[in-house]
Amino acid sequence: MDDGDHGKPALPVVPDKCGPPTINLNYLLDFAIQQIYHEITVLSELLPKKLDGDRKISLVQFAHSTRMLFVKLLAVVKWVKSSKKFESCSAICYLLDQQSQYFVETADRLVTISREELVMARLPAFQVTAAVDVLTQGTYQHLPTIIQDRFVLKPKISSIDEANVLLRLNQLILTVPGEFEVNLTVLGEREQTPWTLLNIKMLVEDYEIGYGAQLVHPLQLHMLHNVLQSRMDVAKNPINEVYNFLHTFAQSLQLDVLFCQASQLAAGRLRNKIVIEKYDPKERVLVIGYWVQRITRKGFGNHVRLVPQYRVTIFGDGNDDTSLKVRHHPIAPDLGQLDDRTGRLSIDRLLSETFVVRCRERLLRIRKRLKAAKPLSIVLYAGTAAPCLWLPLLRDSVDSREECVVVSVNMFSGRVLCSLDAIEFLPGSSSELKDLEAALYDGQSIDTLRKRIDRLKVLLMIERYRRSVSTLQVRIVNENQMAPFFKKVHSLPGDRICLQFIKEEHFYLVITFVSSENLTVKMNLYLLCTLDDKLTTAVAAVDDRISFMRVCEELDKKRIGYRSVEEEPQVGGLILHITDVSAVVDVRCAAFLRNMARCCLRLDSRARVVWPLECCMVNIPLVRDLSPYKKGRKTGISVGGPVDTIATSIIERLTRYSHIYDTVNRFAKAYDAHYNKFCSVQAYTFHKLVIAYGRERDQQLITLPISIYDSPEVNLQEATRWNAHCMMATILKDKFNAKSDLTELIHYLVTTSEPLQSLSFFSRIRFQSCKVLAQLFNMDIPYPLMLKVRISVPVVVPPQTQRTDTSAPQTPQQIGGVVSFNFHLDPNGLNLKLNVEYSRNSPSPSDIATLERYFELVVCRLNNELAVMSFMNLCRIVANGAISGIAHVMNAQMDPSPSTYWNVSIQLACLGRDQTNTNVRRYQFGTAFDGNNINALLLICFRPSRASSPRSNEKHVLRILYNMQTNTVKQHGSDDEAMSSIMMACSQEAARTGECPLWPAIRQCLDK
Repeated sequence: MDDGDHGKPALPVVPDKCGPPTINLNYLLDFAIQQIYHEITVLSELLPKKLDGDRKISLVQFAHSTRMLFVKLLAVVKWVKSSKKFESCSAICYLLDQQSQYFVETADRLVTISREELVMARLPAFQVTAAVDVLTQGTYQHLPTIIQDRFVLKPKISSIDEANVLLRLNQLILTVPGEFEVNLTVLGEREQTPWTLLNIKMLVEDYEIGYGAQLVHPLQLHMLHNVLQSRMDVAKNPINEVYNFLHTFAQSLQLDVLFCQASQLAAGRLRNKIVIEKYDPKERVLVIGYWVQRITRKGFGNHVRLVPQYRVTIFGDGNDDTSLKVRHHPIAPDLGQLDDRTGRLSIDRLLSETFVVRCRERLLRIRKRLKAAKPLSIVLYAGTAAPCLWLPLLRDSVDSREECVVVSVNMFSGRVLCSLDAIEFLPGSSSELKDLEAALYDGQSIDTLRKRIDRLKVLLMIERYRRSVSTLQVRIVNENQMAPFFKKVHSLPGDRICLQFIKEEHFYLVITFVSSENLTVKMNLYLLCTLDDKLTTAVAAVDDRISFMRVCEELDKKRIGYRSVEEEPQVGGLILHITDVSAVVDVRCAAFLRNMARCCLRLDSRARVVWPLECCMVNIPLVRDLSPYKKGRKTGISVGGPVDTIATSIIERLTRYSHIYDTVNRFAKAYDAHYNKFCSVQAYTFHKLVIAYGRERDQQLITLPISIYDSPEVNLQEATRWNAHCMMATILKDKFNAKSDLTELIHYLVTTSEPLQSLSFFSRIRFQSCKVLAQLFNMDIPYPLMLKVRISVPVVVPPQTQRTDTSAPQTPQQIGGVVSFNFHLDPNGLNLKLNVEYSRNSPSPSDIATLERYFELVVCRLNNELAVMSFMNLCRIVANGAISGIAHVMNAQMDPSPSTYWNVSIQLACLGRDQTNTNVRRYQFGTAFDGNNINALLLICFRPSRASSPRSNEKHVLRILYNMQTNTVKQHGSDDEAMSSIMMACSQEAARTGECPLWPAIRQCLDK
C-alpha cells in the first residue's frame, strides 16, 4: 500500500447486488464461441443459396465481426491487469448514493415534523416592539388597522345568515323581554296601507308548570293573532294597540304561573307553611301568607285556622304598568323582588329571599331582648346563609361552641329554635330548651326569659360536674335511690347531684346548684353518711366476743391454759392471756418459756381478720451490736394469722421461737467472751438470727427455722450479696443441722473467711474501673469503693431465685474455645499492649498481629471500657474466617488508601440517650451479640478522606448484622435498597465460595 493511501478516508464496503454488475471471463469466452459457432451454422445453411459476390461479402462480414469480438475480449483481458485502480470507483459511487439517500430521508422527515408535529409547538410572535413603545412612550405608534383591511379580505357572509337577514327585510320586530315578541309588516307602498301582523311569540316560560310544553297553545295563539289583527285594523295607533293587548295578556299569564307555583308549594314542600289568601285574575292580584300560626277555635269540632304573620302581594299597577309589582307586609328593606325580564318567574326564589331577610330581622330583635336580660350582655351574631345567635351561659364558655345556646329561626315556619350541645343527653334538657324557645317566640317578659336562661346555666354546670367526676373514685347515684335520705333534709335545692365514694360506700357527697348573678352558679357541698354508729358498734363488739369464744374452744382442745377474755384498759379492745403451753410444746422449750414474761392474743379486724400474738421476753441472750439498749427486759411482738386453726398457729410459732432460742442461748456466752471481736450481731428477732463477719463485716450468716420438727436453717447469702462460703454452703448446712452448734460454725467461718475470700477472687473478673462496672450491673453507686468490696449479683437473676437458691456455689463456667487477652505495659515505650491467644480455631499470625496493632493504635487511645469490650467481642467472631475480614477492615482504618473518597472505621462505642432521663448520656457497645450468640451487630462508619471536601462533616453509619450460622450479612435498622442489594449479592457469593462476606460487602460500599 502506498504512503498516500494512509491519509485517504476509508471507503465503505459495497454489499452484494449494490455495485455495478460483474461476470466471469470464462462466461464471456463461452458466449463468444457460442455466438461464432451459431453464425458459422447460419452461413453454412445460407451460403449455398447465394451468389458468389454475396458469399464473399458474407464471409468478409463474418471475419470482421469475429475479429472485433475477440479484439474486445483482448482489450478486456488487458484492462483486467490494471483494474485495481478502478475498484474504488464502485465504492465511491456507493458512498455518494448513500449520502444522497440520507439527504433525501432527512428532508422528508423534516417536512413531516414541520407539517404534523410542529404545528401546535409554534410560539406566538411576541409584540416586543409594541411593548417597548408602550413602556417608554406611553402610546402605541404603529400603522392603523385600515392597512390590514386593504390587504386582508373580510370573511364572506354565510348562506344561513344571508337567508335570515332576507327573511327579516320589510319587517318590524317588537320585543318586550320576558313577555312577548311580535313581527309586523306593511303590504304595499301607500301611506294608508294598514299594518299586517305576521307572528306572535310569548316569552313567558315555566317548564315545570307546563310539563315541558308551551304555556299558550297554538290555537290560542292563532285566536290572539286574529283578534289582534282585527283590532289593529280599526285602531288609530296600531302599534300601541299591539303593545297594550299583548302586555295585558302576558301579565295575566305571569300571574297565573306564579299562582300555579304557589299552589304546588302549598300542597307539597311548604304544606301548612304558606297560605294563598287571594287570587283575582281580573284585578291581577295574588296574596300569599307565610310563617303561619295555627289558631284553634273552641266550639264544634275544634276548628283550626291558619293565620299568617307576614304576607307578600304580587299585583299589576295601573299607574305603572310596566311589570308586576311586589309588596311586603310589614315593609322592610332588602326583601325579595321578582325578576320578570327573563320570562321565567319563580315564587320559590322570591319566598327564599324573603325568608332569609325575615329570619335576620327576627334574630336581631331576639338579640336586643337577650341583651336586655342582664347580666347576659354577650350575644354573638354568626352566619350568613343560615344566621344564628350564640349565647354564652357562663363566663368561661365564650370560646366553647358546646356550652353556648345557639338560637336560630326556622325559615319555613318562623319558629325559634334553641340548642345546647353540652346538655344534649341530660334528662329534662329538651323541655327546658322548648320553654326558652316559647319565651323567645311568644315575646314573654324579660324576667321570664332570665329565669329560663338561669335554668340552663344550672343544667350546664350539672353536666360539667357529671363529666369531671367520671374519672374519679366516685359514682353518680340516682335521685330516686337517695329519696329516703333527702326526705329528712328539706332545705336542699332541687338541682343537685349525689356522688357515692367507691371506697367508702356509706358516704355520699351532695352538690347543690343555685343560679346567681354575673354569669355564675353557686355550688354548695354536703357530706351525707348512711351508717348507724350505735348498731355498727354493737354488732362489732358481739362479733369480736364470738371470735374469741371460738378461739377459746380451740385452746381447750389443745390443752392450752388461758385466762378469761379481758378488755384492754389503755389500748382498748379485747385481749386473751395465755398462761400455760407446757403440755403441747417440746422439752427444749423450757428455757424459752421460763423467760417469757407474758403471752397474749389480740384481734385486729379493721381491714381483715388478723390475730396478733404478743410475747414479752426477759433475759434476751443476744442483742444487736451498736444498740443503745443493754440486756434486760425486752418485748418481742409477732403478728400472724390462722394456719389451720389459731391454736395450731400459736403452738408452731412458740416452738420455732424456742428452737432458735436454745441455739442462740448456748452461743451467747461464747460470743460475749471471745467472738464479739470477730463478728457482729445485726439482728435477733426470735425467729431469725443475722450475724456479720469478716474483716469489713461484709459477709453474713442467717439462721432461721424452716419447720417445727427441724433444726434452724443456715443461709450464707442475703438478697444479692456475695459470700465466699457459698461454695461450701451444703457441707456447712449438713454439719450444723447434725449438731446445732452455732459456736463451732462461727469459729469455722471466722477462721476461714480470708482464705476463702482470696480463693473466690480466682472465679470472678476483677474490674479496675468503677464506671464500666456500674454500667454492667445497672447500678449508680455514690461511693465507688463499695463496688470493689460488695459486688452484687447481676440483675438478670430472678428475684425469687436470689432468695431461695442459696446453696448453689457460683463457680466459673467451663467453656471451650477460650480467647485469652493478656494486657501488659511495654517497659521500653511505656505503652499498653495486648497479646491475643486462641485455644482453638486460631486465625493466621498476620491477622493476630493486625488485632494487636489495632488495639495499640486505636482502642487504647479511646480510653473507654466499652470500646475494649467491643474489641473483645470482635476477636470472638472466629466462625467462617470472619477474623480475616475484620482484620482487612482494621487495616483499611489504620492505613487508608488515598485513592478512595471515603475512610472506613469500626465504631466500638456509641452514645445513646436514657429514655427515662434524656439529659443523661450513656455509652453503648458498638459490637454486640444476641442472646443465642448467633447474630453479631457491627457498626461501620464512613467519613470523607479529605478535610477540604465540601462534605467533610458528613458521616454515614452502616449497621451490619452478621449471622455466624448461615454466613450471611444484611443491613439492620434501615431500608436503603442499594445497600440491601449489595449485602444480598455478597451473601450469595459467600454461599458459593464459603468465604466470609464481611470485607467484600464493606469494600463495595467503600467504592460507592
